[in-house]
Amino acid sequence: MTTRRSPLAIVLPLVVGAVQLASAYLVLGPPDLADAQVFLTGTASPTMAGSLAAAQLLLWIGLAIAFVAALASGLTRTVGAVQAASRGAIWAVAVIATGALILVAGIGHHVSAGGITLSGGSVPEARAQLAP
Repeated sequence: MTTRRSPLAIVLPLVVGAVQLASAYLVLGPPDLADAQVFLTGTASPTMAGSLAAAQLLLWIGLAIAFVAALASGLTRTVGAVQAASRGAIWAVAVIATGALILVAGIGHHVSAGGITLSGGSVPEARAQLAP
């Protein structure tokens, strides 16, 4: 037995996915693929910038998979009632988890962006680092 889906049920996942992609772009920006590659391949010592770039890359991959799944779900005209109910529950949890992940990653990105790490050196070198 198949049921016909409403237009809202088809369009809503696409709108939510697009909003998540836009918010991730505004909050995080695109990941630095060179740093992510160095971190993931292990060709150099791991750095904080590389680990953040790799985490951002994984977030973008997850968002892309979710958007493609929403697109496939929107293009599928009929689904079983049980499948629709389980998809709805899974979709709701995935949307909340993805939004929370974007929020946490954005907070971490913006909090760490303003810091200057000084290790060793002299007072004049420190003043040069802090000067505008």
